[in-house]
Amino acid sequence: MRRRAGLYVRLSLAKSDVDLTDDATERQQERATAFCVAKGWKVVRVFADVDVGAYRAPGQKAPPKRKDFEQALAAIETGEIDALVFFKLDRLCRDHGDFERVLATCERHGAILASVLEPIDTSTPAGEMSARMLVTFARLESQTIGLRVAAQREQTASRGLPTPGGWRPFGYREGGLEVNENEATVIREAASRVLAGETLNSIARDLSRRGITAADGSGAFYTRRLKRILVNPRIAGLRAYKGEVIRDAVWPAILPREQWEAVRALLNDPARGRGGHPLRWPLAGLAVCGLCEIPMRTMGSHGRTIYACDPTKPGFKGCGRVSINALHLEKMVLKMIAARDWRHLATCQRVVKRARHNSYRVKRPTDKIIRHAGPPRPVLACPNALP
Repeated sequence: MRRRAGLYVRLSLAKSDVDLTDDATERQQERATAFCVAKGWKVVRVFADVDVGAYRAPGQKAPPKRKDFEQALAAIETGEIDALVFFKLDRLCRDHGDFERVLATCERHGAILASVLEPIDTSTPAGEMSARMLVTFARLESQTIGLRVAAQREQTASRGLPTPGGWRPFGYREGGLEVNENEATVIREAASRVLAGETLNSIARDLSRRGITAADGSGAFYTRRLKRILVNPRIAGLRAYKGEVIRDAVWPAILPREQWEAVRALLNDPARGRGGHPLRWPLAGLAVCGLCEIPMRTMGSHGRTIYACDPTKPGFKGCGRVSINALHLEKMVLKMIAARDWRHLATCQRVVKRARHNSYRVKRPTDKIIRHAGPPRPVLACPNALP
C-alpha cells in the first residue's frame, strides 16, 4: 500500500539571518522527501514549526504549544495522512507526553512514525521501546543544554556584561555597550516628567504622537513598555541577574543611579494606581480574545456597550474579529462562577449552549474559569456580529 506521508520539520530558534533559518528547515524537508521517495510514499503535506521549542522544562505543566504539530495530529485523525516522517525524533518531540500522544493517535488510525536518521518502526514492540528511549535521551540533552546556558548567563552577569542575543535595548546601540544619544534623551526626558508628577499614560501618548518608536521597531510607545524601560537597572549602568542588581555594568549609564532609584520607587509604589476610580465594567482587562488572546476593551456600538478586540490600541493590537455584548457576557460568567459547587453545572451548561446558539462560545472549559487562582480570566471567542 502506498502511504500518504506528512513531513514534520522544526527549528527551535530562528536565526537572525532569514536565509540560515530557511536553509535549516529546507535541509530537513529535502532529506525527509528523499526518504519518502525511496519508500515509494506520496508526500501530501508539510508541517513546519519555526522558532518553537519542544522541551518541557521542570515545573512546567505542559510542553510549548506548537501549531503545526497539532495540525499534524489532526491530519492523522482525519485520515489525510497515514505516515508522519521527520528528520530526527528530537525534531518531533522532546517530551514523553507529546510522544505518547503521537503514538496513541497513530495506533488508533493505523498510521506510522518514521525517522530519516533513526531506525524507528513503531509498528513493533521493539521499535516502540527504541523510540521511547530516544525521547528520554532527547529530554536529557535539553536539560543538559539548559544547565550549560544557565551557567553561561550567570558567568556573563557576574562580569557585568550584557546578555548575548535578544532585541537591542532602547537607549543603546546594537550590542548594548554604546549609548544611543537620541533615545537616551527620550529616557532622560521621560524620567524627569515622571518625577515632576506626570502620568506614564500621558508621557507615552506624547512620545507616540511625536513618532518615537520602540527599539525593536514594533510600533508606538505605550504605558507598560515605557515603565519597563524606566525601571530597568540597565539605564543606571547596573547589571541585574534574576531580578536582583549584582554589580556595576560595563556599559555607561543614561541616568544617575539616585535619579533612577527615585523613578523606580515612584513607579513601583503599590499606592500608585488608577486614581481611586472604580471600574465600570467588571471584566475590563480580564476578558481576552479567543483568537489572538489580546485583552478586550469596552466600547460603544449602536447604543450598547460591548467587549471587543481592538486592532488600533498601541501595544495591544488585536485581530479586531471578536466582539460580544457586555451585559450578556457578564451574566454568563456570573452564572459560571455560581456553579462553583457543581450542583448548578447543568444550569451553567445551559448558559453555554444558549450562548453558542447566540453565536458565542467559551473557548476554555468552565472549570478553568472557576478554579483560576486569581480573578477569573475567561478566554472568549465569537464572530464579529452582535446579537
